[in-house]
Amino acid sequence: GVRLGYGNGTFALETTYFIGSGSRPQYVTVGDFNMDNKIDIATANSGNDTISILYVYSDETSWRRETYSTGDGSQPSSLAIGDFNNDTQPDIVVTNPGTNSVGVFLSFNYVTFGHETIYSTGFTAASYSLAIGDFNHDNQSDIVVVNSERANIGVFLGYKNGTFSTQTKYSTGSKSKPQYVAIGDFNNDDHLDIVVVNNDKANIGIFLGYGNGTFAGQTAYSTGSKSDPYYVAIGDFDHDTNQDIVVAQYGTHNIGIFLGYGDGNFSTPSIYSTGSESKPASVTTGDLNNDSHLDIIVANYGKDNIGVLFGYGNATFSALTMYSTDAGSNPVCVTVIDINNDDQLDIVVVNEGTYNIGIFFGYGNGTFGDMHSYLIGYDSRPYSVAVGD
Repeated sequence: GVRLGYGNGTFALETTYFIGSGSRPQYVTVGDFNMDNKIDIATANSGNDTISILYVYSDETSWRRETYSTGDGSQPSSLAIGDFNNDTQPDIVVTNPGTNSVGVFLSFNYVTFGHETIYSTGFTAASYSLAIGDFNHDNQSDIVVVNSERANIGVFLGYKNGTFSTQTKYSTGSKSKPQYVAIGDFNNDDHLDIVVVNNDKANIGIFLGYGNGTFAGQTAYSTGSKSDPYYVAIGDFDHDTNQDIVVAQYGTHNIGIFLGYGDGNFSTPSIYSTGSESKPASVTTGDLNNDSHLDIIVANYGKDNIGVLFGYGNATFSALTMYSTDAGSNPVCVTVIDINNDDQLDIVVVNEGTYNIGIFFGYGNGTFGDMHSYLIGYDSRPYSVAVGD
């Protein structure tokens, strides 16, 4: 669901869009694909091996949908947006764990996408998630992909013409089962670094970048026994200009906050509960109430809600405020973006159990209305969300 924000930490009712029966969407990203200055939505649909583009019109209730195949048995799980061939048009890259690959869709004339170009991630890699960044300072988008079953991450360097190198792999540790990945500059050297959550080893792994497309080996930080870390996000929670890390810890029903020291090292985590049996599956950050402090938003899979922890700007946070995503919704991913161009952040949540995404509109008084959702399709199983413009 997507909730439009009023800038004071409150949101309106959620609005929902239909993507297609049997689509089983796993991941969603947001961007302006047709350059009409309106935010559109893309989903990865593992149930029917497709991605869908949802073009939302200015009334926020009308839309049209286009669908592109990712290949039989591909089971796409995540996607991201970048300009891979330097034509100023937003392109899409998707992970296909079923076929152990990533697929690139290049945009043409701002209205359609070409056929998928496939890049192998290795036999039984089960490539699960990805992120985009410029790892070698050539002003070209590169890709890092998480190969869950092979316990590594793979880096594909972009060639500026829409093609990519073969992957260079970096180990995340034997039987680590990495899940999600994020990108930041953790040691203030102006080179992008990588953080990955290693579910089966109960840690996060930091890979410091050298700025030439290569990375140092992993430095691991424990997330705690049986924590089952699953999702990761980045932000500066204490205004020291150093990037910090927040991790959704599915097994211990909490989030862990690692404060960055600015030299590539991190503190032990501070823990905030997300509620008994909440099973947080996703986490993101944003300033929801315009106080210049980052807040944290989690998707609580086990309790059918999203939770907001308002930041005080000193690396501490309020207790969790929860908003229902409806019974049986099983929210699996959450993100923030200004959907309706009112200069206020909105919230997008993906509800796996009820096959929808939603847009939450804020009231401006610190509370949220009931959820309104966009149906993605029965048995679609939406799984994750990301944003871009």
